[in-house]
Amino acid sequence: MKLLVIEDNQSLAKTIVVGLTQQNYVVDLADNGETGLDNALAYNYDLILLDINLPHLDSISLCRRLRQAGNTSPIVLLSASAATQDMVAGLDAGADDYIIKPCPVEGLAARIRALLRRNRDASTPTLQWGNLEIDPSTCEVTCQGQPLRLSPKEYGLLYLLMSSPTRIFSQDYIIEKLWTFGEPPNRETVKAHVKGLRRKLNKAGAGDIIETVYGFGYRLKDLSELQTASSKLNPILERFVAMRQMEYLILNPDLTIREISDQAHKFCDFPEKLIIGKSVSVSFPELIGLDDILLDVLAGKTEDFRLEGVARSHNPQRPEYIDIYSMNVDNQLFVLFEDVSPEMSWRQTVTQQENETYLLLGF
Repeated sequence: MKLLVIEDNQSLAKTIVVGLTQQNYVVDLADNGETGLDNALAYNYDLILLDINLPHLDSISLCRRLRQAGNTSPIVLLSASAATQDMVAGLDAGADDYIIKPCPVEGLAARIRALLRRNRDASTPTLQWGNLEIDPSTCEVTCQGQPLRLSPKEYGLLYLLMSSPTRIFSQDYIIEKLWTFGEPPNRETVKAHVKGLRRKLNKAGAGDIIETVYGFGYRLKDLSELQTASSKLNPILERFVAMRQMEYLILNPDLTIREISDQAHKFCDFPEKLIIGKSVSVSFPELIGLDDILLDVLAGKTEDFRLEGVARSHNPQRPEYIDIYSMNVDNQLFVLFEDVSPEMSWRQTVTQQENETYLLLGF
């Protein structure tokens, strides 16, 4: 969650920012009322924390102007004064809480959590998705009851996804919520954090729960879809390997290349012929006219495809080993397989089932 702290006392401001950052909040800082007002109107903060005595624009006027502008972010006032009239004036101006300084950061964070829960009408502080659980009060993430260690950005990303599991979060929105305005990353940085989170979730046993919606962003996969995907390959892939009289091994795409190779080599009879990788780079005249998305996949420019598994032939007289990749875009399942049998050639098959298009590509 992203907070705005408006405090002109540099020492106190630093203490608050460091303490809240350690609680996995993303914190922007302004040192006067005018700058704070500009930031509050420009960005969508989950909560605003401001000192009651500010230069350039006092906090009471700041609260009023925010509410008049339609800003609904919870506002917490900090004051060294316990005077009743100050508290009444602040709450009447639109503040949601009033805290007397000095206040330990732990106590301040607890008041913030309580206010955020109340603001989102949450009856429980925990978030759950499948076998994952987040306790915001302790910033603890567990998978199947076991602690899962995440970086602050990975925690923020997972919290964001689990707070609205059916919503698609764009990269721009993720940047706005998880980074301060003074440290904006590029989109490749967001992809790197998503990839790192996917890997940790997979290794912990949560599964491949983050779905890339091409051109839009990221969201959590439907739990029923996730349970089906974890038990078998896509039906189209099953028919494909059955047609070629092959058996397959499902692989976890977010393990390391070494871990994937170890699993695949144990499965196949001739591991020296097996090609394992996470990116593919090919160039064929036949690719001209194919969807640009698929071209990016084949050129290794996107991570939106996954390594589904490896397959081997049942026929020992004709050994054949395949790495199977797939990507879903707008109900089109693109499957790329690397065939390392002696008869390597370019092949392309398109099938239709239940109004969905499946394109099988091999070389």
